[in-house]
Amino acid sequence: MDDSYILIQHRKQHPKLWFDDGNIVLTTNLSRFRVHRGSLWMNSPVFADMLSMPQPEPSNMEITFEGVPIVQTRMSDNCDDLAHLLNFFYNQRYYQGGTETTFEKISGLLRMSTKYQLDDLRDESLRTFPWLIHRRLRNIWKRSTRLLSYAYFRLSMARISLS
Repeated sequence: MDDSYILIQHRKQHPKLWFDDGNIVLTTNLSRFRVHRGSLWMNSPVFADMLSMPQPEPSNMEITFEGVPIVQTRMSDNCDDLAHLLNFFYNQRYYQGGTETTFEKISGLLRMSTKYQLDDLRDESLRTFPWLIHRRLRNIWKRSTRLLSYAYFRLSMARISLS
């Protein structure tokens, strides 16, 4: 077993995506989400295929948590990205094209919608992504020019004081 493996019970329970009536637990390498199979099934063909596969027979492996089946997403799934996707599943207004959003949200939704084959969400994310990149680069440019201006000012002041 990998030294970095964290037991399910020691992974962080998501504060908003943990439903007492949820009937499946999704886990990443750091977090766990108790959600509803039907929501996953309806929104993603990948989840639908995954959930329709026969489940393994009980063994010494962890296959349930609090009596609910566990689906371990790939260790490469970022817990924040998965949280963005699940938030979108439960609230379609969580992200709507043309509304104000963050780079973190749209990039996470883009990664997850590609992986879990949500084509409409992926297309909408791709339409928004260039605008966010432009805005982010503009903000970086503004900050760097302010820093350079300040550095130039300090250097000029140092030269004056040395004179």
